[in-house]
Amino acid sequence: MRDNEIEYIDNFIKDFYNKLLDLKTFIGEKKGENRAYEYNRNLLQICFKKGVESNNIGDETPMQYKNVKLRKRIDNRWEARWQRDNVKYIVYGNTQKECYEKLKANYRKNKNKIKSCKKLHEWLDYILITYKAENKSKENEIAVRLHIKPNMENKALNKITANDIQELLVKLKDKSRTRVTIYNLLNEAFKYAIANKYIKENPCDFIKRPKHTRVTGNALTQEEENLFLNNIHGHAAEQILLFLLYSGVRRNEALTLRWEDIDWKANKLHIHGTKTEKSDRIIPIFSKLKELLKTFEIKESGNVFEYSNPCSVTRSFIRLSGLPNHKLHDLRHTFATRCIEQGIPMKYVQYWLGHSSYKTTADIYSHISNDKLEQEFANKI
Repeated sequence: MRDNEIEYIDNFIKDFYNKLLDLKTFIGEKKGENRAYEYNRNLLQICFKKGVESNNIGDETPMQYKNVKLRKRIDNRWEARWQRDNVKYIVYGNTQKECYEKLKANYRKNKNKIKSCKKLHEWLDYILITYKAENKSKENEIAVRLHIKPNMENKALNKITANDIQELLVKLKDKSRTRVTIYNLLNEAFKYAIANKYIKENPCDFIKRPKHTRVTGNALTQEEENLFLNNIHGHAAEQILLFLLYSGVRRNEALTLRWEDIDWKANKLHIHGTKTEKSDRIIPIFSKLKELLKTFEIKESGNVFEYSNPCSVTRSFIRLSGLPNHKLHDLRHTFATRCIEQGIPMKYVQYWLGHSSYKTTADIYSHISNDKLEQEFANKI
């Protein structure tokens, strides 16, 4: 082996040995830092839990927050993690003190956000145009406008108590369906408020959910129907009232009808549902309904009916019908009853009425079908 080759190998070994020494020194220093860090962190947590100061943690501000987790990152920055009121805080800083100051600032900011909580009326308006925007039913809007706002003080959300809600429900004890609507709306509104960190708990959780007792409508008898037709003849509301009787649609569904929804060639009528997804439907133009529509004048607005206030239709029925024991919705029950009396299958009636389920239709009208079958069997004996 040549001398220059031996010299090269010798230098390589020396250089490698020196690097090993440097690495050993580096590892020893890091181990020492880690031990110091672990000791320092444990000492800090003990001090914070007891709420006392310690001169062993440098210039750090004594932390009043419990269970703060500190660690030094690879990039030599400090990381602090802390949880309070189900809110997680994670901050970074060049020193521990900087982390603590950031934790305090973030917590105070969140606390002030809860203190400056939205008020009930504004929050419900916001819920209606955001979370409830796709809900076609106007029940929620009516509940807010006619019942909640007039009867509940416009307090901050975190000031609303279970008693406030219970008092409102007691005032509406004779309106079981409205009570259920209000409870469901407030319950969801407070759940969204919790998700947005405006409040910590839902006052509806401490109230028993009200139940709705369904009141079955009364269809007009044939004699009552004849009286009704005679009484409304020639009046301005005759067309809308006959339309409800011959189509079985809901009042608001009739008022949203436009001429473009009528397909004369296919003999179909597009009903824009206002209650559920299945209430948006296509129904046949029944024979009586078709004769009625032919007498209508087409208006420039494109609407089949021109009523700025839906309640005026209800008032017209009460004033003109001569049926004090019936309400406007009974025209819909009358349509369904006539269909079943003619032997039309319940499934078709369900679709034409826009009920969300077959069970709903069967629960309301099955007795009519059973009475009809019973009479047919009786005639055979």
